[in-house]
Amino acid sequence: MKPLIKKELGAIFNSPAGVGVIVLFGVVASFLAVKDIFVVGSGSLRPFFALLPWVLMVVVPALSMRALSEERQSHTLEVLLSLPVSEEAIVIAKFLSLAATSAIALVLTSAVPVGLAFLIKLPLAETLLSYAGMYLFSLTAVSVTLFFSACFANQILVFLSAAFLLFFTMGFSLDLLSSFLPRSVQDILYPLSPLAHLPLFQKGVLDAGDCIYFAATIVLFLWYAVLSLKRRT
Repeated sequence: MKPLIKKELGAIFNSPAGVGVIVLFGVVASFLAVKDIFVVGSGSLRPFFALLPWVLMVVVPALSMRALSEERQSHTLEVLLSLPVSEEAIVIAKFLSLAATSAIALVLTSAVPVGLAFLIKLPLAETLLSYAGMYLFSLTAVSVTLFFSACFANQILVFLSAAFLLFFTMGFSLDLLSSFLPRSVQDILYPLSPLAHLPLFQKGVLDAGDCIYFAATIVLFLWYAVLSLKRRT
């Protein structure tokens, strides 16, 4: 599995597009944080963490869309599947490499809270758990994109499918649903939204239910990706 992880990380960081997406994310995310602090006058990072999932909804699929679809396009997936490596190992290796990439991307935004900590007293637990929530959201987006990457060879189709599914489910927690859906339906859809499981992280509270939601979603989509690969054998 280590060679697969090393190969995937090399493909990302040796690619100008991959590095460009990571750097651009760091710049845009840092700008959003600085805007709230110096333009709006907010001394809290909560507005930043409220906007960050919407940025990650685009950035993570952009980084992850090539993971398996490129293997399909270049016909190297058949070579991988012919090796004594299980479909589970392939998907997990891809996932772990993208998980590391997502962590690096989030670390690039840490300069803002670190700098802000010298100016005002930031609640440490709230900030760290907010980042933990963002990371779990990123891993969820990675797993969703890996599933579509296992299904489609076209990277643009993978990106659009993953971004749309994330956007669609994130919309379950928005108030606009109340205008055209009955309350009973809203109550069913709301817990399915990843945004519904981030507020407690942003308040510095670690809730087992929120962790279970992200873990279950990640495992579910990774398993779907494995099943999609198994159907090719």
